[in-house]
Amino acid sequence: MNKRFLLVNLITFLRVIGAVLLFPIYLRYGFFGLAIVALIFYLTDSVDGFLARTMHASTFFGAVFDAISDKLFNVILLIILISVNPFMAIILFLEFSILGIAFHSTIKGNESKTSILGKVKMIVLSISVIVILFMYSYDTLIKLYNFPIINTEIVIYVLSIVAIIFETITFLDYLRIDINNTKNNKIVKDTVFNSGLKNRNELRYMLFNHEFYEKNKNNAIDEFVLKKNK
Repeated sequence: MNKRFLLVNLITFLRVIGAVLLFPIYLRYGFFGLAIVALIFYLTDSVDGFLARTMHASTFFGAVFDAISDKLFNVILLIILISVNPFMAIILFLEFSILGIAFHSTIKGNESKTSILGKVKMIVLSISVIVILFMYSYDTLIKLYNFPIINTEIVIYVLSIVAIIFETITFLDYLRIDINNTKNNKIVKDTVFNSGLKNRNELRYMLFNHEFYEKNKNNAIDEFVLKKNK
């Protein structure tokens, strides 16, 4: 395993550690501490992906690992926010629903890569969560930086509704695509888990080889997995 691959995935692993530390940070520093950590996390979200591309270290393993770190961070943040904002429970439910649809698409051999709408949704959610966290710690901002007094409850309410709208639209779009792909997918009869792909070396090559990733990253999974067993 080359050093470039290890470096890129080490950065992703550090982001996973950051997600795990969210609860201790919240207990020690409150919402202001969470807001700072969330801001740093989202600003550096694309660092490992950028390095993977420029260092030619992109792999399917890295892409999945990066997605898991993002989901873990968002889920933990939303769970913490649920204690003060019931709207976050709706967003958390929709996040898991979208994840479930993506998982179903994958095992059915459908194309399940993130859509443009999905990326826009993540940007909206990230910005909304960061601003909401700062709103819940606005007293600290007033004390430290002499911020003007505003109605934080209105800001929190509006951002929560906007995030829910984008989550809902994304969920419906993913569901529509999955239903259409499953209905039109006449070739793939088995799921990935029943595809007969059992060769360990072959699986390792698919997960960790950069050239294989670049060649197949835009293909549905049946194009490079299930076709071996048709």
